[in-house]
Amino acid sequence: MQIVEAIQDYRKAGYLLEDMAVLYRTNLNPRLMIEKLMEYNLPFSMRDSLPNLYEHWISKNILAYIQAAHGDLSRGNILQIINRPNRYISRDALGDGKISWDAIKSFYQDRNWMVERVEQLEYDLLMIRSMAPVAAVNYIRKAVGYDDYLKEYAQFRRMKSEELLDVADQLKESAAGFKEVDAWFEHMKEYKERLKEQAKAQKGQNEGVALMTMHSSKGLEFPIVFILDANEGITPHRKAVLDVDVEEERRMFYVAMTRAKERLHVCYVQERYGKKQERSRFISEYLSPVLESPVHGGKKA
Repeated sequence: MQIVEAIQDYRKAGYLLEDMAVLYRTNLNPRLMIEKLMEYNLPFSMRDSLPNLYEHWISKNILAYIQAAHGDLSRGNILQIINRPNRYISRDALGDGKISWDAIKSFYQDRNWMVERVEQLEYDLLMIRSMAPVAAVNYIRKAVGYDDYLKEYAQFRRMKSEELLDVADQLKESAAGFKEVDAWFEHMKEYKERLKEQAKAQKGQNEGVALMTMHSSKGLEFPIVFILDANEGITPHRKAVLDVDVEEERRMFYVAMTRAKERLHVCYVQERYGKKQERSRFISEYLSPVLESPVHGGKKA
């Protein structure tokens, strides 16, 4: 990640890590940033609690499919997937302890269409077992129909499906970095432990690069500030529909920009998860085009 390279360059130039801050719109944005800081052993402090992507219920569902494909047929694991998407399989059919597909098919022996659904799930798990992590995530989302399940769930809850699909996209992005399932799961375990260590270590301390939401940055200043993901849909957030909401997003972005005393890097992406992204309207409103920066396709001032 180019931001990490820029942080290292500033460090070589004599700046302390504590002189730098990375600001973001929501606390789901910095996962990749944090993983890179961990990879390069660069200390950081977090002003806000950070949710673990891999413990989100959507991630748990998708990971449960992969775990089931690799032999985890415990009742708890299968309950995560059996009706996501809905196959109308009763919990009574699962029995207790380790799941037996033959027992479930026997439970529905007088309903051929239910037996076919169970057999299709068996087939899907067999396919997933032979796949690399990113291929497995794609298969679960598209072939198994998990994305359609999320869209139906969002409609029922009167939510925007993009909010749920973003979580699945982030998990896919993580999976793409690994060739083997075991290595990916080991990474998740290490990431969880590092987050726990980070939470314990930073109590009462502010060592390393500061990571925080734009909202939490109010009242603070740093010589160097990076603003992550200055893209439409993130800042302003897709939830900001009314003019008053967009104005609040604009004010928050301005506050984030003015946290920088010397150098400001406003970073945006041109593509995410294979989809073209538009840079935030706030960039052209606040910053001159002559200030183009190579850092993460962003700008600096």
